Amino acid sequence: MVIKLSIYAIHGTSTQYNNLGSTVNNGVSQVYSSTVRKGINVGKMFIKIVISSKLKKNLNDKILDIKQKILEVLNLKEIKNND
Repeated sequence: MVIKLSIYAIHGTSTQYNNLGSTVNNGVSQVYSSTVRKGINVGKMFIKIVISSKLKKNLNDKILDIKQKILEVLNLKEIKNND
């Protein structure tokens, strides 16, 4: 991402012009870097949430499978006991 800034000094010394330029550049880079950092952190957090929810879903699916198998085995035992 490139941000171009043009500053025209109508009145003032070169020192004032340079100070103004560096102030604006510093401000832009601070805003940009903090925004990007927040974006990256939010992105990482989002990815973690997505991954954890997928893991939970997979775990829940596995637990349901295990429960189903247990029920099937119990039902088979009940059927065998009734015979």
